[in-house]
Amino acid sequence: MKKKLLTLGLVALMSFTLVGCGDKKEAATTTTTATQAPKATEAPAATEAADTSNDTANDSSDDSSSSGQVTSMKDLEGILTTGYAGTPEDDDDSAILLAMNDEGTFSVLVVVDAKSNENASFVGESTDNGDGTMTINDESSQLAITFGVEDNGDGTFTLDYGDLGKAVVANCEVSEVLDMMDTVDQNTSSVN
Repeated sequence: MKKKLLTLGLVALMSFTLVGCGDKKEAATTTTTATQAPKATEAPAATEAADTSNDTANDSSDDSSSSGQVTSMKDLEGILTTGYAGTPEDDDDSAILLAMNDEGTFSVLVVVDAKSNENASFVGESTDNGDGTMTINDESSQLAITFGVEDNGDGTFTLDYGDLGKAVVANCEVSEVLDMMDTVDQNTSSVN
């Protein structure tokens, strides 16, 4: 019961945070202009840059940067530059969080279901498929998710998951989105 209340509180916090999210038109356009990612160069380079800026990092984080795996929020802070947050059209109690690098070649998508107190996340290489859809390949599970991206013309985007529904997201500071992702990670169960 406590986790359910905490999750509902988290969703309420996200709703208040969305009010503060701007509609930065120049940042919002990066969602629809993602390019084909070089296979193993974008994310590891950014991860290595993040690791070299922290002289106190331990050997295990150096190993993660050489393998290309993102293993912590610190890694993500060094990679992600644009954030989006919103809710599914048919479920105001749940949340969608999306963050990506400038090129749109590396992304994090977190879908939070408040009713079940669960989340699904996809962290890894992302690709603009050229047909109005985007694919994110999850590094750890090797699963992929493809969804439609439609610019609503008002600084928001509609993400279309087909039979799973749609969500409207607005541009937010990436630090806010990462804070929300961290809270989700600590207070919900992951399904993947």
